[in-house]
Amino acid sequence: MCMWRPNMLSRPSRLSTLACRPFREARRSCWVRRSETTSYLRDPRRDRELYLIGTAHVSQRSAEEVRELIHLVRPDHVAVELCPARAARLRQGDREADFLRSLTAAAGGHGGIGAFFAALNGLWKALGLVPGVDFKAALDAADAVQAPAHCIDRDVNETLRLLRGALGEVSLPRLMTTTPPPELVGSTLGAGGLAEAVEALKDRRQVAALRRFLEDAAPPVVEVMLHQRDRLMARRLRQACPRGVAVAVVGLAHMDGVEREVLAQEDLAALPER
Repeated sequence: MCMWRPNMLSRPSRLSTLACRPFREARRSCWVRRSETTSYLRDPRRDRELYLIGTAHVSQRSAEEVRELIHLVRPDHVAVELCPARAARLRQGDREADFLRSLTAAAGGHGGIGAFFAALNGLWKALGLVPGVDFKAALDAADAVQAPAHCIDRDVNETLRLLRGALGEVSLPRLMTTTPPPELVGSTLGAGGLAEAVEALKDRRQVAALRRFLEDAAPPVVEVMLHQRDRLMARRLRQACPRGVAVAVVGLAHMDGVEREVLAQEDLAALPER
């Protein structure tokens, strides 16, 4: 039976010392370690290993973790939470600016929601945070180790079309009156700045709290932006990487969902946390 449990790859400085020996052993067994940002799956029935790493899209540390993991593992495949159009823009140096503008435009006819996206886009730029730096690192590292890079996300234009419909179903009073959970507020307010707050959110408990908050505040948006894409990426990951070693790079908000979908779609058993 195949097993899955989060793995112990929390920071680039600890990656090489913690990864090499345990992962070589894991190729003969299903023994793994765990962390907030990385999971490991071994499927002996299909001669397949999967490293799933969750990132923050504006985090330089996430980009470093992705780069180091791919260079360390030297996988047969790299899968990225991108569609071909977004991957092409990133390879050309766009760094997701067009995607953020598209999100802003999609939400533009929805009052406060559109203003939120516009303000977020401006905030990234003002603070020098680079959206998409994690995925660009994955594409560059895949090229460096000569592994094919597979785009496993839904086409961006289809996602934006569905997002426009979902935004029309969102209750603005519900969105504005849903209270964020205390643990989420505490972690972000305690950080020294936005970049530090981004790193503070690279914690599965914090991300789970954020998902629950968004599911309460705007369930149609969460269905389009998270749940549907979790199911699709798990399916495409299995199709694109049928055997060998693969590294899959997704936003940390997708980590739990993609894990659940992989386990459900392939009838795998999850190892208990310890």
